[in-house]
Amino acid sequence: MMRSTRKLLRCNNKLHNNLHNNLHNLRTQSRVKLSMSNPAKFMSTHSNTDDTPPDANSITEFSTAMKGEGFYNENSSFQKKMQERVIEAIAKAATSIPIPNNRPLNIADLGCSQGRNSMDPMRTIINTIRARDNQIPISILHNDLPSNDFTSLFSEVGASKDSYLEGQDNVFYTGLGRSYYQQLVPSSSLDVVVALVTLHWMPSIPNLGSEAWNAHHPKLSDEQKQELDAVQQDFLNQFLMARAEECASGSKLVLTMVSRDERKDAFWGLLEAQDVAFQRLLSEGVITKDHINKLNLTFYMRTIDQVQKLLDTSEIQEKFVVDELIEDFVLNPSQLLQDENQRVDANIQSMAAVVEPAMLQPFEGEALRAAVVDELWGECRKAMLEDKDIHFSGNQIKIVLTRK
Repeated sequence: MMRSTRKLLRCNNKLHNNLHNNLHNLRTQSRVKLSMSNPAKFMSTHSNTDDTPPDANSITEFSTAMKGEGFYNENSSFQKKMQERVIEAIAKAATSIPIPNNRPLNIADLGCSQGRNSMDPMRTIINTIRARDNQIPISILHNDLPSNDFTSLFSEVGASKDSYLEGQDNVFYTGLGRSYYQQLVPSSSLDVVVALVTLHWMPSIPNLGSEAWNAHHPKLSDEQKQELDAVQQDFLNQFLMARAEECASGSKLVLTMVSRDERKDAFWGLLEAQDVAFQRLLSEGVITKDHINKLNLTFYMRTIDQVQKLLDTSEIQEKFVVDELIEDFVLNPSQLLQDENQRVDANIQSMAAVVEPAMLQPFEGEALRAAVVDELWGECRKAMLEDKDIHFSGNQIKIVLTRK
């Protein structure tokens, strides 16, 4: 973004702030709370301002859908690589589940995004089931937020030559735009649940103030860290209790999430670069602390110990058998590109596909958003060119459960 544009933005900052605050107030007044008594409604479920305990009736609107118009499909090879690590577990799950009598076999694909990365997991389940029973109807529910790019999803499933429907009969699919932190389907109706590379997104997060814009920021207080730890456990428990209600006895769940360890390598350098960008924009008057206060991204990278702690609780143990809990590091395939500029650009596109829509939500107007995007990805590019150990890669936790 040219410096002259930034000067113009600074000159109009007061006017912009008034407009932004008015729009924010209107949005706050019009937020719609989730109602468990009305499951037919499609609701967005992510909030960056709600600091109440995780309860379905207190979740408010804040979309963290992936970058639309097929952008995520074209720039999610890292997520696909993560999914490849669990394909064997998915096949094993489909081998061991009971085949239902007098109803279709039902699969839920939670956090499906735009669908391209759903093809291999769904195809694996279908082929495994067909080897056991070539007649039973198979029904697949693709679920994500209402703001998800469902047009791209339906195009991938219904029209792509790589669709899991190719060569298959008696396979049906549908899409549902609702939060997976609540019950989505009738009780005891699901046989396989996959939620891949998605559970690091929480439905809401306590307000982190005007400096710490993400849940892993170095300026978080000990009190904030403790509150986040409690919130993440409550939300993961809420997710699992909703699945416990939906899943038939003997059904399987294969779940993954981006995680963190104590090394803080690779991805952490990009978070630091983004913080440098935000601080520069603040110092130049392009954005304000009020913008940062309203950002508060809802992603939270758990440790494997935090997940283990929840799985060991009596409430979870009563509902599920824990078959696997594994963490490993996954390298972004973009890191294997020989051309340095291509490698860096591919990493940036991969990251933008995931976080850009959420990061831009507090910023109103094309000019301001362009300035933020320019600074964020420019600083990330600089960091990756200077240090090859910084890239959009990370750890993944895999959980495999059986419903008792």
